[in-house]
Amino acid sequence: MSGKLVYGESGFSVDCVIRDVADQGAHIRLASDLPISARVWLIVIRTGFAYDATVAWRRPPEFGLKFEQKVDLKDPTGRPPEHLRRLWLALTS
Repeated sequence: MSGKLVYGESGFSVDCVIRDVADQGAHIRLASDLPISARVWLIVIRTGFAYDATVAWRRPPEFGLKFEQKVDLKDPTGRPPEHLRRLWLALTS
């Protein structure tokens, strides 16, 4: 499944492959050995959900994420972070 990792408010993002996802977290793979910060947002492009996550484990280029919060980017009334919503909309159009 395709995903996007987003770093903080700056909106720096990188493509990723979501190898496994559950309610509590995800196993992702990056295309290269890029370092990632300890806290990231994971956007699941297909579902329109974004997860505020912390990195639980690192074996570059694979990482385990622990979800802290889930946000529905499809619902603007839920007030999702605007930079994440804009990025998701651009990816789906």
